[in-house]
Amino acid sequence: MTIKHYFFLLLFALPCLLEAQNHIVIDNGSFVRLSHSNYVTFNNTKLHNEGTLKDGSGTVIMMGTGSKAQASIGGSGTTDLYNLEIDKTANDAQLLGNIEVERHVIMSSGNLDLNGYQLKFGYAPNRGII
Repeated sequence: MTIKHYFFLLLFALPCLLEAQNHIVIDNGSFVRLSHSNYVTFNNTKLHNEGTLKDGSGTVIMMGTGSKAQASIGGSGTTDLYNLEIDKTANDAQLLGNIEVERHVIMSSGNLDLNGYQLKFGYAPNRGII
């Protein structure tokens, strides 16, 4: 094999050797509104919110087999969800900030580690803007 062949082999093999760092970041001053959504699924994904996240009528699902850090919801922003479902077939989901859930927290599989943060139920002071 020539050096060119080794380069292409490395180029195509490298993504398989790297572990993806799946995360969604909502920056300070940003407003994200999920209106009329059915389901938003985070599969081994960290949600870090420094802005405002409001889910009007859907269900946010935390799922997968990754570590707690890979399936977490956090940040100092306002995270206001309509429904939250935990469907972790291995490990647990974790809070890294306070969140609010208006309707239901559904524990299909796995646990939600509050990690010292607050999970408010039935809290919707500004629901009229959705």
